[in-house]
Amino acid sequence: MQIKLSAVAALLALSAGFVSAQTCTPDDLIDDYHYRVLEGNYKTNGGGIAGAVGATVNIPPSGGMEIVAGFDNSLFTTGAELDTHPGTAPTYNYWFTQFNPQICSDLTTYTSMELEIIADPGIDFNITLTQKSADCLTRAGHVDSQYHLLSSLLTPNGQLQTLRLPLSLFATNLVGQPYDFQHAKDLTLVNLHPQGAKLVLKNFVIRGDCNSSATPGLPPATASASAASSSAASASASASPKASSGVVASAPAFGFAIAALTAAAAMLF
Repeated sequence: MQIKLSAVAALLALSAGFVSAQTCTPDDLIDDYHYRVLEGNYKTNGGGIAGAVGATVNIPPSGGMEIVAGFDNSLFTTGAELDTHPGTAPTYNYWFTQFNPQICSDLTTYTSMELEIIADPGIDFNITLTQKSADCLTRAGHVDSQYHLLSSLLTPNGQLQTLRLPLSLFATNLVGQPYDFQHAKDLTLVNLHPQGAKLVLKNFVIRGDCNSSATPGLPPATASASAASSSAASASASASPKASSGVVASAPAFGFAIAALTAAAAMLF
């Protein structure tokens, strides 16, 4: 009897190993920008806030968040949170979105960001991840990730395009230190230009590490980001997010393994 119990315990431990091997981070749809009346702060599907300074934002009946580039003279003249983006050109507009309503977001188990966009030909802007402190309370003094120009990643053509942004692009901040993915604040687009140019966001997804591209509504990416920063030299991605955090067993293999373990346990009694 003791031998049978030991064998059962071993089989249960083995089955638990199969279950734990399934652990990974799935894709997360931040927003699909469906039509809604804008009253106060815009809330994404997950409850995070999105908004803009120096740019006009609206949701047309056809859906998609339309951002029209403008110019905020006060922002340009006096700046804002200057110690968070040293060495960059003066800011005259920006758009941002939180990943969730918690202000701080842990992106360490995600691998990339993908946005479906319709962008006017000739539009350009910087793309960055802003930073919070480890206690998620302080913004001042915590430097944003390096900037990347849209034009270094794809050529806007006025048609639906998918912009893929590996998080490893943002592994270094503007002063050459590792960006802290565990305390990310927002995805931010800085200095959209020329004035009057339009950018429409249709979907925003952050990709997990389950090696799946089955998120509904997103076609294969048409641009893969690998260009250097527009304002700071690239550095090795010593603080990059995980490329994969778990082994994913296929469903047939997993089911077969469990069935085999069950049969083996039955034979012991």
